[in-house]
Amino acid sequence: MLIVPDNTVFVNFAMAGRVDLLEKLFSGNAQWTQTVESECAASSKRPGLSDLARVSGFMGDSLYPENEKERVDMLTIQTGFAGVGDGPTKHLGEAEALSIILNRQLEVQFVTDDKTAYGYAVRNGISCMTTWDILKLCARIGWIDQATAWSHVIVLRGNLTKYHELRSADAFRQWCGDAATLSYL
Repeated sequence: MLIVPDNTVFVNFAMAGRVDLLEKLFSGNAQWTQTVESECAASSKRPGLSDLARVSGFMGDSLYPENEKERVDMLTIQTGFAGVGDGPTKHLGEAEALSIILNRQLEVQFVTDDKTAYGYAVRNGISCMTTWDILKLCARIGWIDQATAWSHVIVLRGNLTKYHELRSADAFRQWCGDAATLSYL
């Protein structure tokens, strides 16, 4: 199954110093959109995120809207996600990915930490993961231990107020032991 991530996931793993985990998981299995590729390149210039410069070396070719329907749907989705004061490119990467996935009927694993994009994807039958699901996966398959995964959650502040499973080391350890997905509070 093809993995299609948004930029936040790359930023989170760079902040944790673990772009190597994404490289192992994504190499040969992932593609990004043209917008996410551009966002990642721009993010790599921010302090502490220089590891993002290596992401283009393991991501597949960029996907981009190929026809008017994909472009219109992308803009419609983006507008639906927009909030007051959002700039013109806010949510564009997620919207571009979702438009392409839906229009081409791609079987993918969409990876996002954007709650609105995640909910939209799930409502439209798209399989989703978050940064936290990837950390859990890496712990379950033995690429990192649970204590290391938890330390990354702490570094990234883990949306501790949003998820039951990230509220404590014990809750995280229990969640890592089962197949359940995250539950928003």
